[in-house]
Amino acid sequence: MAGDIETSNTQKLDPLSSYYLGSHDVPGEKVSNIVLHRDNYDSWQKSMTFSLKARRKFGFIDGTIKKLTDAFELGNWVVVNCTLIQWIRNMINPTLLDNISYPDDASVLWSEIKAQYAVVDGTMIHSLKTHLNNCKQNKGMDVTTYYGKLKTLWDSIGKHEPPFACRCGKCECGIGPAAIKRQDNERLHQFFMGLDHTLYGNIRSSQFQLDPLPARSRAYNLVLQEEHLRIETQPTVLEVAIFATPHATTDWRAIRDKERNEKRGLFCSSCETRGHDAPSSRKTIGAGELRDGLFWIHAGEKPLAVHTVSGRETFDLWHRRLGHPSHKVVRTIPSFSSLISNKDTVCDASHLAKQHRDSFVLNNKRASDLFDLIHCDLWGPYRTASSCGAKYFLTIVDDYSRAIWVYLLLDKTEVSDMFMSFIHMVQTQFSKSLKNVRSDNGTEFNSMTGYFFQNGIKFETSCVGTPQQNGRVERKHRHILNVARALRFQANLPNSFWGECILSSAYLINRTPSQLLNNLTPYKCLYGIAPSYDNLRVFGCLAYAHNQNTHGDKFEKRSRKSIFVGYPNSKKGWKLYDLETESFYVSRDVIFHENTFPFAAINDSVTKTVMDSTPDSSLSDEPFNGFDISGANPETVAGPGPDDSASAPSPATSSAAGTDTTVAAPSNATTVGLCVLRQ
Repeated sequence: MAGDIETSNTQKLDPLSSYYLGSHDVPGEKVSNIVLHRDNYDSWQKSMTFSLKARRKFGFIDGTIKKLTDAFELGNWVVVNCTLIQWIRNMINPTLLDNISYPDDASVLWSEIKAQYAVVDGTMIHSLKTHLNNCKQNKGMDVTTYYGKLKTLWDSIGKHEPPFACRCGKCECGIGPAAIKRQDNERLHQFFMGLDHTLYGNIRSSQFQLDPLPARSRAYNLVLQEEHLRIETQPTVLEVAIFATPHATTDWRAIRDKERNEKRGLFCSSCETRGHDAPSSRKTIGAGELRDGLFWIHAGEKPLAVHTVSGRETFDLWHRRLGHPSHKVVRTIPSFSSLISNKDTVCDASHLAKQHRDSFVLNNKRASDLFDLIHCDLWGPYRTASSCGAKYFLTIVDDYSRAIWVYLLLDKTEVSDMFMSFIHMVQTQFSKSLKNVRSDNGTEFNSMTGYFFQNGIKFETSCVGTPQQNGRVERKHRHILNVARALRFQANLPNSFWGECILSSAYLINRTPSQLLNNLTPYKCLYGIAPSYDNLRVFGCLAYAHNQNTHGDKFEKRSRKSIFVGYPNSKKGWKLYDLETESFYVSRDVIFHENTFPFAAINDSVTKTVMDSTPDSSLSDEPFNGFDISGANPETVAGPGPDDSASAPSPATSSAAGTDTTVAAPSNATTVGLCVLRQ
């Protein structure tokens, strides 16, 4: 199949033919860089279309190249069609392949994928225009990033809603250019409406006074020049290092007396005298006697073997001869101990061969007050999306209280928005301002440097490839994951519940005493009062919540069989997962069975059924994945919000009437929650 395709009649294909397959056109090739998931059909379809058109193969997809009856043409059509089917399936997420058939025609496969995953134009246009109206230049976002977001949304809308144009080809009124000009003016207004008015309000006013309005590309260029000019004229922040040297007076007489006292107790085994030791003694190379003021060596005695150093031999020479050992090692050899080394001499080979990283000193110091120093880091992406679709979580640690806030994120681009909401929360709830922010060298944090500079916040980043310098939040990540894994293993939950495990672990860690805080809890250090433990229950256990949705039916069930999955934000209740409807909700009227774990029982029953009905040779090693909860939307933020034991939910034995709230799936972006506030 690879290479030039030839039949038994030795008919050779033209390389420009749609039936031609080169040596690189093999079924296992990945022809695009975008893999199809549930929510990215448009970008996948566009990428695949360009790739197949570049290979002159899209005619098999849109039906312009028909299946012929000629033996030669039919054979070539079958080969290319099978290759296309495999190319398309190679670019589909493996979890979706079970839902897609294996047809004999690539065009049928293409139509089936479109029917399953393409979004209706009306729904897509509404979602895109909602995003467009909410697209703003946030604090710390540069103009290029903001314009890039708008350009992506404009292109997507233009695909589903192209501008009006003449179709007959005979129109002389110029409706086509006029429609394009109107669309450009509309996008110009959208661009200026989302710009930061505090920075670009003047240039926006001046451009709107022009008639006609300038082209959108021209306006973007002017704003970009204004941004560059503003950055260049900002004052440069100078790093100032101040060193203090204490004044001291050296008592040389005391040092000399101390050395004399130390030498009095020394004894030399070589010359059998006191006042020095053997290493500092001179070597004996022979025996002789004193004659006329000179020492004469006895001729009959053989001198000891020694190495004599000529005047031309230097310390650096022997350093190189011995394989570049340290100066201290060279001086342990008696013959070279008297050589003088030049400390200013640089040995390039020693640095290149033996330089290592400096040790990292464990720093247990704390900031002097709340929010004087904040550590932040991003974890992810995780291969399995959480129940709300998140693949990342942002961790923020207060250095003084060791309190942590966790935000579940769909994408890295949400970091700046979440961090800005955290800053506003600190200002509103605690009347504090951040002074220092420390993170790794990730670009998701560097985009906020402009905001930090304008508000006097010192932004510290670790060196490239040195996560140890951001060790406090790295260790806190390990702590959060350790607790989250324990919660998941305890309840035997599927991996898709990892978001609930992370949020619950953050809630519990903030209420757990720490030795670093003198056995106080982060909650106590943050709010000055001890946390309440009355509402804590075993994560993942069986729970029966009062059913409020009976609709007046006297024979409807009065409870909902669920599992406990966490502590909701700003609600007096518990977060639960309904095992029948497979949805999340919040209720205060709950009866807990803290020694029963439904998912563990489900997995055990599935395993037993498989063992009873399946031969040993056909058992699958793939674990049970639990229920499909991709449509649910739990809370996405956890933090050390204050509790009030007086207003906590009623005990598990309570059956008083209450309310339960089902958490519905969002239509677009992730839900942004706040910290768990006083209930």
